[in-house]
Amino acid sequence: MITGLTSGCFDLFHFSHLLYLQRCRSHCDRLIVGVDSDELVKKSKGVLRPIIPENERLELIANLGIVHKAFILKQVE
Repeated sequence: MITGLTSGCFDLFHFSHLLYLQRCRSHCDRLIVGVDSDELVKKSKGVLRPIIPENERLELIANLGIVHKAFILKQVE
């Protein structure tokens, strides 16, 4: 069994995000997705982001039928 791992911020989830995750899933039997924490999104996208809080983005990704597990990805210091 092949397990795939990917990650992203997934703020303002859109069709291209879905296509990306579908493509990732096509390369593995199980897909695990890291959802960037609010802190990571703010660092990469700017102070006005994220628009959707991390717990809501996590629930959205975790409940896609193609995702087997999802978790909040935090910066290690």
